[in-house]
Amino acid sequence: MNSKSHTYRIGDFQAGDATVGIHVFNRFLPFSKAAVLLVVVFSQWINCAFAQKITVSFDNAPLKAVIAELGDKSGYTFLYDQQYLKTANPVTLAVKDQPILTILEQVFANQPFVFQVLDKMITIKAKSPGRQQNPAEAPQRKSVSGKVTDSIGEPLASVTVRVEGKNKGTVTDRGGRFALDDVEDGSILIISIIGSVSRKVAISRQEMHIVLQRDFSTLDEVVVVGFGTQKKVNLTGAVSSVSSDVLENRPVTNISQALQGVVPNLNVTVGSGQPNAFANYNIRGATSMSLHNDNNNPRWLVDNGSPLILVDNIEMENFNFSALNPNDIDNISVIKDASASAIYGARAAYGVILVTTKKGKAGQSTVAYAGDIQWNRPSSRPNFMDAYTAEYAHIMSRVYTGGTMTTEDEQRLEGIRRFQANPIPENAWMYVPGTNEQSITWVGDYNPYDLIVKDWAPIQKHNVSLSGGTEALRYYGSFGYQDQDGFYNYRNDNMKRYNGMLNVDAKVNTWFNIAFKLNYNATNYHEPLPYAWKGSVWPVLLYQRLWNVNQPVWTGPTDPIPNAPTNSIVSAYANSGRYADTKRSVAIFTASPEFIITKDIKLKADISYRPSTYDYKNVEPEYRYIFESWQAETIGTFTNTGSIWDTKESVRLLTNNIYLDFNKRIDRHQIAGIVGFNQEVWNLEQLQAYNQGIISLGAPTLGNTYGDNRSIDERDEHWAVRGGFLRLNYNYADKYIVEMNGRYDGSSRFPSANRFKFFPSFSGGWRISEEPFFKGNIRNWIDNLKIRASYGAIGNQNVANYGFYPTMVAERANYLIDGARPYKISPPGLVNPNFTWETATTINGGLDLTLLKGRVDLSLDVYQRKTTDIIMAGATYPAVLGADPPTQNSGALQTNGWELSLGYKDRTQTGFNYDFRFVLSDYTSKVLEFRGNDNNSLSSLYSGMQVGEIWGYETDRILQAEDIQNNLITRYTGENNINLHRPHEYSGAYFPGDIMYKDRNGDGRVDRGSNTLDDHGDLMVIGNSTPRLSFGLTSNFSYKGFDLSLFFQGIGKRDVWIGDMTWRGDIDGSGNWDVYNQSWTPERTNAKYPMYNGRRSQNWLPQTAYLFDGRYLRLKQAILGYTVPFDKTSAIGIQRLRFTVSGFNIFEITKLPRVYDPDLLDANYPQMRSLALGVQVRF
Repeated sequence: MNSKSHTYRIGDFQAGDATVGIHVFNRFLPFSKAAVLLVVVFSQWINCAFAQKITVSFDNAPLKAVIAELGDKSGYTFLYDQQYLKTANPVTLAVKDQPILTILEQVFANQPFVFQVLDKMITIKAKSPGRQQNPAEAPQRKSVSGKVTDSIGEPLASVTVRVEGKNKGTVTDRGGRFALDDVEDGSILIISIIGSVSRKVAISRQEMHIVLQRDFSTLDEVVVVGFGTQKKVNLTGAVSSVSSDVLENRPVTNISQALQGVVPNLNVTVGSGQPNAFANYNIRGATSMSLHNDNNNPRWLVDNGSPLILVDNIEMENFNFSALNPNDIDNISVIKDASASAIYGARAAYGVILVTTKKGKAGQSTVAYAGDIQWNRPSSRPNFMDAYTAEYAHIMSRVYTGGTMTTEDEQRLEGIRRFQANPIPENAWMYVPGTNEQSITWVGDYNPYDLIVKDWAPIQKHNVSLSGGTEALRYYGSFGYQDQDGFYNYRNDNMKRYNGMLNVDAKVNTWFNIAFKLNYNATNYHEPLPYAWKGSVWPVLLYQRLWNVNQPVWTGPTDPIPNAPTNSIVSAYANSGRYADTKRSVAIFTASPEFIITKDIKLKADISYRPSTYDYKNVEPEYRYIFESWQAETIGTFTNTGSIWDTKESVRLLTNNIYLDFNKRIDRHQIAGIVGFNQEVWNLEQLQAYNQGIISLGAPTLGNTYGDNRSIDERDEHWAVRGGFLRLNYNYADKYIVEMNGRYDGSSRFPSANRFKFFPSFSGGWRISEEPFFKGNIRNWIDNLKIRASYGAIGNQNVANYGFYPTMVAERANYLIDGARPYKISPPGLVNPNFTWETATTINGGLDLTLLKGRVDLSLDVYQRKTTDIIMAGATYPAVLGADPPTQNSGALQTNGWELSLGYKDRTQTGFNYDFRFVLSDYTSKVLEFRGNDNNSLSSLYSGMQVGEIWGYETDRILQAEDIQNNLITRYTGENNINLHRPHEYSGAYFPGDIMYKDRNGDGRVDRGSNTLDDHGDLMVIGNSTPRLSFGLTSNFSYKGFDLSLFFQGIGKRDVWIGDMTWRGDIDGSGNWDVYNQSWTPERTNAKYPMYNGRRSQNWLPQTAYLFDGRYLRLKQAILGYTVPFDKTSAIGIQRLRFTVSGFNIFEITKLPRVYDPDLLDANYPQMRSLALGVQVRF
């Protein structure tokens, strides 16, 4: 026997005299102490069980009794046939402090059996006739090598080749070759790789050729769930998974771009295309309601809250998640229903995104490099009018509404024509007539987008990884770098991202494993800005025509003040010198010990520290520019002597998880469970400071300012959660599956009396395909058919900190006392000491179906999620109270939806591989109860409201001249001068070219009544802005070394009302050809749009005629790759060499105006449209 082949394990452990008692005196005892105590206790416990030497004494004892005692004392499991023991000889033996193997050799010396120690078990077999076991005898051994290919002869790399029953194996190289030394003659090789059918092959020769067939079955697919994994076929909750193939080596700059449209009902929204923008994630629609303060206009809105995002079981915010390197991710699980997410408790009320990073694999070290160069351009941009047409449209709008064209108008038009004919700086301006050359007006013709927006902006990405190791020690390390330029000229906005990761997994001995993880991500974003009064660049470009279109970036060299900045947004961006630097960083340090108590029970822990930093600095120097005069004293000065705003923030998160994992199978019964404890403590420290008066721009620090208007603000916040969690799972014959999840959770965000609550969930599944009646022909084409259902309730702790405390705010008053602004303290508001958890209750039903040997798979879920006890405003009190009413648990919201995933994959006999995946999802949400709006005003939420409702008027037609008696331009009225077809709140005159609205309630006027649900006048629900029928279609094709991947994504139903004047024709803006060419004029009375004047607001109230169809289909990604044959690259030491050309946001089919990206639906910094060239090399 080879003494090196054994492994130890713990068997049935008897604690003997050792007793341990742990008493928690306070539920808020710091868990770090408890964690250390538990680890020490279990370590000592386990050390007792793993004694290397044992003492036994037998006197003519039956072999069965001997085996039982040896198993108890050594921890080994014995496998044998009961019939063998009938012929066993009794055992007489006395040994003291001897190794188990020495004892076994003596026990079996005179027995008709042989034993073998393999994989933590001792197997007893009958001896071959006439042969006695010689423990020192070694079978004949040899070296074996070979090649593994697919069915058409293509070599397969990374195939695992191991010797059955032995701790010996290897993996194939890029050419499909493998080699093993010192293998027993007659051994069985097990050849396996994901995606192919595993084979067992007896060693018959030294050189072997093994063919693997493609495996389309997904029955053995494993999915990551809370604190563990489960076979996909045994899942009873709603869980979707994404593999690394979807994420790595894609033409995307962050994870959100790769995930959008891939997982049904995972809603990924990005508010901007800026390089440092991060996405918001939502699972299954509306979650809660909260008060938003938009432009000092507080109002209640329905939230699409974020799920809990965990990276290797450690929480991470959206912005830090976006900074992860997609190439470092192994898989992502999206947990959607309460039954699966309940184990995470209060922060997982609206789902969980579980991210698992890559680990090393045993085998030869591998170095891999992936890099690409990418060129980006805006996915959308406005269709600007030229300066003359925009000026003429502005003038004619005045003419159509009772005005006239003035001499100054004609002179401006003439000036613009002169510049268009000869675009030199001297022609870009003219003196205003009658001002004695004191004032100037600008008459140039510049397209600000052509000036400031690049045709293509570059990105470069580089990723290097090193992985490998042995069975005892595996490692994965990587470094990533991304350098992304923005779309702007002159002063470029730029983001740099740095990623580093090191994962080490160590198998210390047979009973103890430990993993260490270090993950670091940092982003630095440099953003040039115009001076503060201008606002953001991209939307401002659409307005201020007299500045942005008519003014150059600089005055001309022969102008009265040459080469000076102007007031155009492009000039302000190029010359102001203002900038903002945003730096973020996050690191995760995690130690994950694992104690193998028995083969069925493991004790695991995650002890993690996650520090993150945020640093924002805005520096605005003094800025002077030419505006409306060449007089030196009229040169504008803004921001006085400059200013600096600095914010520094530090966040620390301590996470401790400790849990027992149990999994036992007895015959057809499988029982599994997890019982654990979690505590997390979050702390934020933030310091903000502002001052004016920069002494030197060479040292732009707050210490280098001299202003008296200083501002300093400091925040120090924290929260903590603590909970015990469990999961119990019972599986009978892989046919009937029931599961219970629960968590007793406590949060510091609630009063102590209402801080803890238990949240349970239950789920079950029935694999109909495993029933006896499910046989015959139907079983030949249906591989798996399962129905499942779940119910769960989870608390939501994502509410404000300290909401149950009366708080006072200290600040400087806006008045003077004795010439100085005193400090004041605002009185505290009313608080409700009894508010507690919001609760999200989810009911889910699902069906999973696999057909044709795994070629077709389908998953369908239907769900209802109801959020109750939403913390919001309470009852309405009289104004004499002098304070806002306290918040209370009063709101309720319900979301209903469904989701579908359908896939097909196959391979032709010629080796052409193809697969398709189609996902489709839908949801609607309704406000069940909302207090604080007793009148059911339409300007706020109200009970019974369908989320996303768009209220508006029904369009009648465009008013024509013949509609007015005697063709006079007067108000359009009926008898008794009653306004018939325009909103009553607008008292101005109506003219031909204006919109007429329908009097739907027949009261002789068009109005919104009291603007309430009971009295809304002529208003009606004209549409719904909720994105419905979200879909994605992924298709992959490969043949020989070529591969092609296409990904389409879109929305199947959505109504969009565009209230932005940019689109509808802002006469003071840069104009819009699309609307202008279809606008009403006296010569074009059958036009689609009213007279061209986006600021004539009575024509642009929400209405049926101009409600847009927001559906779209977009080719999100296309990747064409070529892998160089291995026999061409192996000579230079390259295992794999692949080249790619790819595109992102390649085209879209939409009915929306071209100025809007269908994902963003606003005129902010747009998304990118990209072309990339890439290379992936593995050594």
